[in-house]
Amino acid sequence: MREIDKSRYVRILWGFSMGIAILLSAILAIRNPLNLILILILSFIWLVGRMLLGHLHGHDQAVAIFLMLAVLNLMISVPELVLRIADFRYDAGVYFGALRPSFQSLFVPDKDLFWKLSPSEPHINSLGFPGEEIECPKPEGVFRIIYLGNSCTQQGFPRIVERLLNRFFGTDSFRFECVIMAVSGYSSYQGKVMAEMYGGMFEPDLVVVLFGWNDHWQAYRSIDSKTKSVIEKGVLGNIYHNVRLLQLLRKTVVSLVPEKGEDILNEVRVPEAEYEDNLLEINRIFESDEVPVLLLTSPTSHYRLGVPEYFIEEKLTPSIEKSISLHKSYNQIVRDLASEHDLMLLDLESDFDTLQNLDQIFMNDGVHFTSQGLETVAQRIFEFMKYSSLIKRL
Repeated sequence: MREIDKSRYVRILWGFSMGIAILLSAILAIRNPLNLILILILSFIWLVGRMLLGHLHGHDQAVAIFLMLAVLNLMISVPELVLRIADFRYDAGVYFGALRPSFQSLFVPDKDLFWKLSPSEPHINSLGFPGEEIECPKPEGVFRIIYLGNSCTQQGFPRIVERLLNRFFGTDSFRFECVIMAVSGYSSYQGKVMAEMYGGMFEPDLVVVLFGWNDHWQAYRSIDSKTKSVIEKGVLGNIYHNVRLLQLLRKTVVSLVPEKGEDILNEVRVPEAEYEDNLLEINRIFESDEVPVLLLTSPTSHYRLGVPEYFIEEKLTPSIEKSISLHKSYNQIVRDLASEHDLMLLDLESDFDTLQNLDQIFMNDGVHFTSQGLETVAQRIFEFMKYSSLIKRL
């Protein structure tokens, strides 16, 4: 091949390589306008390279450098941009403890809460919770209710409660605001940590607490109170957390290594005594600011419709019988605490167990709610508030 041909073909490859990168960057810019800067940088690099290649006839070494850069761009930059468009993440630089590796890519690590939702996702605030940014200090004329919980709360029934309260009791100068501090997989241990971190900051007027499911699932590697949060730090850690290709490589390696059976402990994530202590500590934190706490029991369809077999296969619980007995036991702890410490209680477990249409209230797992179920939970909370002193004293 003549030298002029080498330069010509490398120039074509250079334009193709950079063109794809610029196009992918434009797709990212639709989500985040800051990526317009990346488009400008890539366009400048493409233009400079094109100009230089036009003057490198006979300079084999210089042309070879551009050939290498074009190939590296196709092998590294382009896949990296594709992964970002797909919003792929595998932030496994934290010891997630209770969270199985197969679920780690759904979250980002947090040194206090182990994991949280990614603030880069739509409808997730900067703290990693569902919803808009939480205004601090709290605005005048706002009755703020914070909900501590797991995926059942994350599903969104607090928003329905907010709508109902504002429809019936809100005015032009007074409104209700429901703040969801709930993430899939959270136990009462993480609820306690959230209360310690944000309880005073958010200035709530009421706290609603719903835990239980994750507390009595079998622990993975360690129980929650013994779990260590080890987030990779330093230059290498920052590089890993910002390069999706490295995360994909790590995920691939992890997937090739079979999950060891001994990682599943013969213990629950939060033993019963610790579950009781966590709920009491949450109450103590808010009681010091004279903020009432409303405890909820976790309803289920398992008693009548059965426990899904895959709960056993995924080692969330050792047996169907154990799952049912533990769930009843943890809900009874909530009732006993409310009785012994004069706390407010909404016994959703007993309430829902009287319903005839459980298959329409719960999803197939018997844990999470259908849209009708979310409406039912919200209605129960609204009615409790409506007929309690919580509303009457306003």
